[in-house]
Amino acid sequence: MVESSDDAIISKTLQGIITAWNHGAEKMFGYSAAEAIGQRMLMLIPEERLDEEASILERINRGQTIDHFETVRVRKDGSRIDISATISAIRDSNGAIVGAAKIARNITERRQAEEARRESEESFQAMANGIPQLAWMAAPDGGIFWYNQRWYDYTGTTADQMMGWGWQSVHDPQILPAVMQRWTRAIAGGTPFEMEFPLRGADGSFNVFLTRILPVKDSGGHVVRWFGTNTDVSQRTRADLKIEAQARELADSYEALERQTLMLQSVLDSMTEGLVAVDEQGKFIIWNVMAENLLGLGATDLPAELWNQHYGLFMNDTVTPFPTEQMPVMRALRGEASRTEMFVRNPQIPEGGWIEVYAGPRQDKDGVIRGGVAAFRDITKLKADEREIRRLNQKLEKRVEERTTQLEAANKHLAGHLTDQIRFKDEFLSHVSHELRSPLTAIKQFTSILREGMAGALSAEQKGFLDIVFRNIVQLQAMIDDLLEISRMESGKLTMHPVTMSVLDAVTDACDTLRLSAAAKGVTLAWDPPSGLPSITADPTRLRQILIILIDNAVKFTPPGGAIKIEVRFAPDDPQFLVVEISDSGCGMSAEASNKVFERLYQVSDSGQTRKGLGTRLIHLQRVGRPAGRPNMGSQPAAGRQRLLLHRAGLFPGQPDCPAAERGKMADGIDCPGYREHNVRRPPAFAAIHGGVDARSPRPGGAMPHAQPGCAVAADEIWRRRRAFLHRGLCRRHRPQFWRRGFANRPATFPSPDTPASPSLSLIPC
Repeated sequence: MVESSDDAIISKTLQGIITAWNHGAEKMFGYSAAEAIGQRMLMLIPEERLDEEASILERINRGQTIDHFETVRVRKDGSRIDISATISAIRDSNGAIVGAAKIARNITERRQAEEARRESEESFQAMANGIPQLAWMAAPDGGIFWYNQRWYDYTGTTADQMMGWGWQSVHDPQILPAVMQRWTRAIAGGTPFEMEFPLRGADGSFNVFLTRILPVKDSGGHVVRWFGTNTDVSQRTRADLKIEAQARELADSYEALERQTLMLQSVLDSMTEGLVAVDEQGKFIIWNVMAENLLGLGATDLPAELWNQHYGLFMNDTVTPFPTEQMPVMRALRGEASRTEMFVRNPQIPEGGWIEVYAGPRQDKDGVIRGGVAAFRDITKLKADEREIRRLNQKLEKRVEERTTQLEAANKHLAGHLTDQIRFKDEFLSHVSHELRSPLTAIKQFTSILREGMAGALSAEQKGFLDIVFRNIVQLQAMIDDLLEISRMESGKLTMHPVTMSVLDAVTDACDTLRLSAAAKGVTLAWDPPSGLPSITADPTRLRQILIILIDNAVKFTPPGGAIKIEVRFAPDDPQFLVVEISDSGCGMSAEASNKVFERLYQVSDSGQTRKGLGTRLIHLQRVGRPAGRPNMGSQPAAGRQRLLLHRAGLFPGQPDCPAAERGKMADGIDCPGYREHNVRRPPAFAAIHGGVDARSPRPGGAMPHAQPGCAVAADEIWRRRRAFLHRGLCRRHRPQFWRRGFANRPATFPSPDTPASPSLSLIPC
């Protein structure tokens, strides 16, 4: 029975040497029986209480029994506990006292509860003393055991005079019997009491008070105490109802305070996170069960400098003791909120573990720091998961790197294969085009001889057949010429000869060339050359070729009876540019088709009109213009408009460090005779991209760098408007880096990509 008892049962000699130590003593004090037996009882007594042992042994020697002796003892881990001990003498067979038997019970939790209750009662009394009413509490039988200070101040009595039923002395003797009758009835029934009666003040005068008494009951409905207030209603005001509510709240608050104390302790004990709190001096005032489980130890009275050693707290390297000044609780006392990771390893947690601590200051209503609070949780598994994730990421990165190397090798092989295929196709196209020209020329000559009657007279039907043959020969010859032109451009053999020329002459020549074709189709070609336009620097042949393609495109897709209008004017927002605009009443095209018109062998077929040729003329137009991005040729049905933007300035200059042998060639090997003669630092003649999807622009600034064909350049004022332009480009040696730019803030005179009714071409007239 001794061994199974939860109480510590200890026996010792009259010299204080321990002779018996049960299992309850091991649990209470932390020492095993082997460690304790033979030791002095002084090992359990704090230094400031060492004289208690001598006093106890002296009383035992006299044969006295010490009942319920409450004191403090020290456990093996250094923590202190409150105990209640009963000590009696041990006698031998002759009745002589030979030792002492001690039964000790741990009352630490009871003491803490009593302290909490005491603090609660002090808080309650402070509140009760602060209200303007006279307040008091009575036992279940009606005897009053406590008054607030207001009562003593008003009545001028003392606590001894008023204890129990002494309150009757301040009542009016004539009213007292009625008060007693009703008060006795309330006590018997456990019901509230309310009555107005006079009470004598310290000056001997009586004032009328409204007295309300409420029973405070336990969970079984039994009255455990009475709470009463006396409100002076001699001069009743509108505040009476408020005062009554305050009295009720005060009674409820006392009961609630007791409930909250118990509930708070239950919450702390049931939390899955550790929670600790310290006061202003860093002394622990809260330490819940989970905190002890996570750290392996309970609260300590040691100074903060020894916490890392006591609890085994380390930095992330798991070997450096955690600095005291960086402790989350210490930072909280400085007003800092923090999140910290710690490694914990001590004799209770030998394998070690990780905790994550969130701490912050505890402030009063005025914002003054009154301590700190820290909550922490176990993140040992999370740390292990993070290490595994890092290992998997490294493995994945290695696999991605290996796969990337394989893909790059495959892409390189594929690129070489495609290059060979394209080269073979270009050579085959050039060879076939040249081979077709010889028999086609012979067919055309002999067909002309037959049409002119040099081989004999022809009937009207025969002549009609030969006209059809001749037209198809011309069309086939144009297709072959287009294929040869594309082949020359792709092989870098396209030659340009820029000179100073008139745009009006080039437009007039193109109109004269196509006027008969337009008239034969019944289409009106309107061209009224304006006056006062300056010359430009460009290749006349190429500019004429571009204009013919654009006007012919308008003629081809304008129905009989339609009209084509050609205008040349200054750009409204910049006089350095001339705009050639070709408007027609043609069928137009969809936005989807406009994005494909520069693809090889593509022909728009959504308008229902018959298409002739291979669909290569716009490719030819694109290659001559050298666009930096894909042009937007979309338009809406029954509307067509093409714009060509020409710059008035001269050609782009060469650079001093450019080899002489390279200065006469463009970046893709295109010959440009006369190029060496141009040494002014100006932008070249170029065409604008308006509606382009993927235009490019150079660095901003006054002077332009060397540029690859298709690079978009602009002077400062053009850069600010965010327009992109195409220039001819220079030698292979000087190729810049390009930056993609959008087309924000376009001038209103030029269409945006969202305006399909106004397609634009990206061209260079040189």
